[in-house]
Amino acid sequence: MKDFRKGATVRAHWSFSSDTEHSWVFGEILFLSDGRLLRRYGGSSYGGQPAETTWKFTEWSQMATLTGDLSVEGAARALRGWAYDLSLPGPTRIDRLTAGPVPGSPGRAVEYTSPDQLPDYTDLELDLEEDDSSDERKRPFSALKRWLRQ
Repeated sequence: MKDFRKGATVRAHWSFSSDTEHSWVFGEILFLSDGRLLRRYGGSSYGGQPAETTWKFTEWSQMATLTGDLSVEGAARALRGWAYDLSLPGPTRIDRLTAGPVPGSPGRAVEYTSPDQLPDYTDLELDLEEDDSSDERKRPFSALKRWLRQ
């Protein structure tokens, strides 16, 4: 497993939704101290008897590197400028692909408004696998399509 951090620390973690030309996409984004943004696609599913919620995501992949303002607010402004709606992350740990099932519905997303809302990952050991099987820049929704087929 390759560590995407390469000496960087996790500065922020968001859930996102974004309206593309063909559909909505959902997932999570990490902002690292060196300006890199990592993204994974996925989200929650709800159903069953009794009703339960499960969260499932693809592996992390690098989506961009920011320059200039490397504050958490600067990263949030850039993402909003790229049409990402940001909310607080769900219960899936950033070093795991799934969480749950837990009883009940997932609840409403809480809009991100301040860095004070975000979890503190300062001491987290993170080992993220690099997926060389596809180039997400050439096929941005291939990871989501793979996840939906599972």
